[in-house]
Amino acid sequence: MYVPRKLFLQVCFFCAVSLYAAVPETPKVERVKPLAADPLKTLPGVFFHEDFESINNLKQSFHDIGDDGGRFCIDGADALSGRRAIKQTYRPLTEFASDEDPGNAGWCWRFFGDNPLTSSIPEEQRQPYTTAVARWYHKFEEGFQPRDGLNFPPKMARMRCFPPGNWSGYYTVLFWIGGDDGHISIERHTRVPMAHREWPPNHYANFNFSDPVNLGRWVHFELRVSLGQGTRSDRVQAWADGLLVCDVANDDVAAGYELYRLNGMSWDCYWNGGSPVSQSRYYDDLVLSTEPVGPLRTGLNPELVKSAFSSPDPEAAQAAWEVEVARAVQRQPVIAETVDGVVTRYRPVDVEATVVWRASVAGGANTVSVDSLSGEFTGPLAGAASLEANVLHLVRVRQQDTAGNWSDWSAWHQGFATTWAQGTPDAGKTLPGGYLAAAEAAALPVDSVPPAIEGTSVPDSVQGGPGPYRITARVSDENLLYVRLYYRLAGSEDYGYLFMEEEEGVFAAEIPGFPAGSTVEFYIRAKDLQDNYRYDPPDYQAAPYSFPVVEVVQEKTSCDFNRDGKVGITDVIALLLAGRSDPQDPAVDYNRDGAYSVADAIALLLDILTGNCLVAGI
Repeated sequence: MYVPRKLFLQVCFFCAVSLYAAVPETPKVERVKPLAADPLKTLPGVFFHEDFESINNLKQSFHDIGDDGGRFCIDGADALSGRRAIKQTYRPLTEFASDEDPGNAGWCWRFFGDNPLTSSIPEEQRQPYTTAVARWYHKFEEGFQPRDGLNFPPKMARMRCFPPGNWSGYYTVLFWIGGDDGHISIERHTRVPMAHREWPPNHYANFNFSDPVNLGRWVHFELRVSLGQGTRSDRVQAWADGLLVCDVANDDVAAGYELYRLNGMSWDCYWNGGSPVSQSRYYDDLVLSTEPVGPLRTGLNPELVKSAFSSPDPEAAQAAWEVEVARAVQRQPVIAETVDGVVTRYRPVDVEATVVWRASVAGGANTVSVDSLSGEFTGPLAGAASLEANVLHLVRVRQQDTAGNWSDWSAWHQGFATTWAQGTPDAGKTLPGGYLAAAEAAALPVDSVPPAIEGTSVPDSVQGGPGPYRITARVSDENLLYVRLYYRLAGSEDYGYLFMEEEEGVFAAEIPGFPAGSTVEFYIRAKDLQDNYRYDPPDYQAAPYSFPVVEVVQEKTSCDFNRDGKVGITDVIALLLAGRSDPQDPAVDYNRDGAYSVADAIALLLDILTGNCLVAGI
């Protein structure tokens, strides 16, 4: 058999040569301009509305304020509606002394209901509130820097029950920012004696500030707390960017406590550990209500404002941009995780987005009106002159530089709602179409029966090498959440795990390969929505399933693909050409995996290099 002493690979599999060009940054819609006269002020249930246009000092609308030395204040630098909003300016860490707390920042509390800490609550707001909804808009300035590239300021808003003389409150629902990805974290703290735990498990909401599309723009946020009549009967919900991102039923915040109810809401900016640089964030259009509020309302031909052009190439400039507006319908969220009988995470938000208007904007301008002069109504609105009334919409954009390079499309974002049809009475001003008010699966059914696991496949042995090793089992439960396969090398301390995927009642996962001579141990855990578990085998800690990994016995094969009596790179080239000519030819399926691909050429090449070949031509 002829094998070259040195084999230099000069064959490129599916080679492509391309010249790199800097493309513009992906843009975003920084805001959709709301109606000048906000119709939300007169909605049924609204008892507080502040857009900062008619007050000069926060003390005029709020009962407890921390102005952070004047850095948390009403300011005209940026606003969603009108000319003014709250601005928080963070001092950089370099300005703090070594013994000084670098996290100081401002806050403002609005009291209502039966709050005993002030006598200045309007009379019509002094009844007990068992349900309260807070809606606000928030913006981190463009380029806002988390500390160490990860940590955003955790505080944003909180709703509380204050008893007499107790500023810490009996219970608090916290709308915070958590984790390395800057996700919205809905946290609850309660000191009510009847509650079964002081800190219920945090809810991970699928909206995060590590995504650049969520910085440098105004974002709608909303928090609803509804108190039940006993333990495990409260409900906490949250919305972000027009979409429901949290719904926790069976919660235990008030736990049936009735002496004082929800009576305080704050917006605050404290940053544990401080800011790396001087930078700002903003709040605007704050609303308190007894009913869900939803995002801002626009006219039927609203004006969109795109973020400023940006590119890695400092010489680049904007030539054009494209925008699409979609009618949005949020689908029911799917539970991804539960702890202690409550939902702690849903799967990523699922939205049906139907494009109803699109436009191409030439030049450097960053605003466009959604009308038939600036763009084209399409889809279900083909031929229309305006958007539909009382509908939730999302937008996406991309931009082009003068060299002709396009950015990627942004994700769908900047949820906004068109105003109601003319003449709609206040009592008929419902939430916009497509806006999800509740998750059907948030209230978990009562269930104490764990899942059933049967028919787990345990190999007698497997061959060492790349693997994988397929494990299957039949798992059944009316409220099944997940099935996991835990595996390890015998003698190791910790298990890794894989999620087992279902197909017609059979769950399967593939354990990666291990070297010959190893023993693999594994077990299965199934969990349902009420935290009921089942392990297979039952004694999984002391006696998990196991199988040995044996030596791979490789059979030599003929590598002389072109039948010239020699083995070398020309055989690999011949296989590639044959596969290109007829990929269905069984002869080109060298690795016998059922289909031709570049993997067959690689397998042939490896056999040639390792000498795993029969005598040439045999």
